[in-house]
Amino acid sequence: MIDTGVYGVVRHPMYAGAILVMVGMSLWLESVAASLLTIVPMTILVVRIQFEEQFLRQELKGYDSYTEKVRYKLLPYFW
Repeated sequence: MIDTGVYGVVRHPMYAGAILVMVGMSLWLESVAASLLTIVPMTILVVRIQFEEQFLRQELKGYDSYTEKVRYKLLPYFW
């Protein structure tokens, strides 16, 4: 498991980047509807992260120690 670079800060940096892109696009479009609809894929990603974490804990040796070292899933100092 990689625990350097961005993976040393959050466990799912790709998902964090995807959320930033979704929010950024809706703000760039200046669309209230797009901003509100961004909640749907963000919620799906959060649920996916929960399932992925559960799977990795069961199937990947050492993942528990990795989660202790890298505490945050998506947002540093928050979650």
